[in-house]
Amino acid sequence: MNSKHGISIRQLQCDTLPMLHHQASSRRMVNMVKKVQDSDRWNSFDRFRDTTRTLVNAYETLGIQTEIHQAQTGGSIGSGRWIIQQAADIKSATMDVASPVRRRVLNYHRNPWHVVQWSAATPPSTNGCKCELTIIDSSKALAALPIGSLLGKMVLTRMDPRNHFAEFANKGAMGVVTDWPVPNHPKDTKWVKFGWGGIPLKCGATHLVGLAISTDQGDMLRSLVAQHRQVIVKVKVDIQKYVGSHDVVSGVVQGQG
Repeated sequence: MNSKHGISIRQLQCDTLPMLHHQASSRRMVNMVKKVQDSDRWNSFDRFRDTTRTLVNAYETLGIQTEIHQAQTGGSIGSGRWIIQQAADIKSATMDVASPVRRRVLNYHRNPWHVVQWSAATPPSTNGCKCELTIIDSSKALAALPIGSLLGKMVLTRMDPRNHFAEFANKGAMGVVTDWPVPNHPKDTKWVKFGWGGIPLKCGATHLVGLAISTDQGDMLRSLVAQHRQVIVKVKVDIQKYVGSHDVVSGVVQGQG
């Protein structure tokens, strides 16, 4: 089969693909993935721009022309197309046990996956929020609570908070910290999101701090709650959200004819 202006499928299989395979370098591919991961792992839009520069430099080093399309986030663009609701720059996030012992639980700068994507920030006018830690590990237990019963509390849960975002907020929770397990890796932190391109549209006015820790860290907190009944944590999250853009980077290989 031939296309009107292109090569045949047989030519593609016999000539073009083997040529591309010969030129490909698995080592170069892995190195590029590592470079992209160095900036993308922070899950922050200001760091995504570092990824843009990495990709542009890689293309230009190979003599390939680049195009950068800046897709708008948020705002009203009138196209009817799906968009990311807001850009978000994550500056810092920490959680500490403040009472009955003092212990650092998480720090975004040591592990960026501690911050749930699309998390709210704590009020910038405060030096973090101190609140009681409470444990809710089932949707049944959450549903049984009256509205407002979690007012000002930080909820520790093994559930996926994305599926219960609205309910946690409606019950008054200040935030959620999940130790949702990574199978066979109790020391690792799962990557967690409150939504695909943002929090669900029906929850657009809802603010909920979202943090994630490993199963081992969750077990430590559960042990403290079991031993002391009341555990107070201090949570400080600095995230700047705004109408911005995210880059779509393409390499352009000019054809002939």
